[in-house]
Amino acid sequence: MISSNSTRQTAAPFPVPSNWQVYISSGGRPNTTGFMQITSWQNNQFQGTLNFRGVPLLVTGNWDPSTLMVRFESPYVAFQGRLSSFADSTARYWKIEGRYLSKVSSDYPGAQGTFIATTTTL
Repeated sequence: MISSNSTRQTAAPFPVPSNWQVYISSGGRPNTTGFMQITSWQNNQFQGTLNFRGVPLLVTGNWDPSTLMVRFESPYVAFQGRLSSFADSTARYWKIEGRYLSKVSSDYPGAQGTFIATTTTL
């Protein structure tokens, strides 16, 4: 008998482990590029690191399969975006596109803007 409160294990909707390029933009300021490494996945949640200034910071996130939304955060910034993917004859591509908000602990508290994160597998 299966309990009604059991947690269903789901496969990750993107490659794990994976390395992502993260591009952020905020009102007229130049784009900034960082890197995210997703290292583990369990029960629609993931962990890894996010690096914009040469120091990897812990990042935790989750995936909502019903809305295709990915949320993740570091100690300084929270991100929320929609996951999409496509393939051609040579590779498969994943993209998370959405908005970010800098936390109070950031050098730019309250700063917000858009981001795109991308990864590819051959």
